[in-house]
Amino acid sequence: MYKLLRLSIVIALGVCIIFFARGLLPPKLSGVIIYATRGEKLWNDTITTLDPNTGSTQLLAEKTALSGWVSNIQELLTFRATDALHFQLVSLDHQVSKTFTLSERSYVVSTDPDGQKIAYLQDLGPGKSSDIMLIDGESSRSLLTAESYEYLWLKGWSPSGRLLLYGSGDNTTYVFDSVSQHIYEFPINARRVMWTPGNLILYSEKAKGNLQGQFIEYMHSYIIDPLSDKQNQKELFIPDFELDLWLHNVIWSNDGHKAAIVSYGDVIYIYDMASHQLKQIVKLDGVKNLTWSPDDKYLAYQDGTTIGILDIGSKQIFRRLYAADLQEVYKLLWVAN
Repeated sequence: MYKLLRLSIVIALGVCIIFFARGLLPPKLSGVIIYATRGEKLWNDTITTLDPNTGSTQLLAEKTALSGWVSNIQELLTFRATDALHFQLVSLDHQVSKTFTLSERSYVVSTDPDGQKIAYLQDLGPGKSSDIMLIDGESSRSLLTAESYEYLWLKGWSPSGRLLLYGSGDNTTYVFDSVSQHIYEFPINARRVMWTPGNLILYSEKAKGNLQGQFIEYMHSYIIDPLSDKQNQKELFIPDFELDLWLHNVIWSNDGHKAAIVSYGDVIYIYDMASHQLKQIVKLDGVKNLTWSPDDKYLAYQDGTTIGILDIGSKQIFRRLYAADLQEVYKLLWVAN
């Protein structure tokens, strides 16, 4: 009886020690971080994966360029430049699912979330026109022509993969519906537009006023539904708050419920779409390339050769990691593994 009691006590103590140790250990982060460092020549970069827990790195590709992440098929879009641009859809285990080639005068390239439809900007040379081109299956056609590529903007596919957002320098934004084949037109500066997770358009307009004690030029941002019967009806993105909002500093969470925003003075905010609450998280000088963790609990950011991980709940820097060979990072993704 005494031996059984002693054994029970030992087991209970062991369980307590395990749970206590677990409480002391830092939480395990999910997914893998992907970053790109620049080579000596244009589009001659190195792409590396980084374990957010251990900081260990692994070479994924070199002498190539990272174009983006194709979400539905969990693959990278990369390209190499020779006499033409050679694109690949490649998985994290180096498996290539698709290749296609564009002329060397092609610039911005965007695939839909399934990697099936391809849009790109094509410059035909000095004194010639430029086009927004669409490849869907075996067919290819121009959606918009301008005198110079400098006056065209390709903003990419909607999260649903149905709509393509693009525009021209004359303050006109277009939405191509791949289902109805209809093109919608909006009097909005195409330079300042982006998709929301709900397939709505977020755009900014310049305004002037007092912001944080300074009279400056800032941005008011609005949301519109491109497929609504009331297309001209706009809704203020962040009500009752004057935020210096540049859209390249709006990063949507994976579940689409929150947005991380880098605003005036390198302050990071989190905006909750349901409650319309805007919370200041932290101020980080020179923060670049924010990206959410797969579970939306953390944000990774780039600061030179350092990749920091910010805990949204505690508002603290959770961990700092370093790029291989201390190379400066210029693109950053955090994806499910």
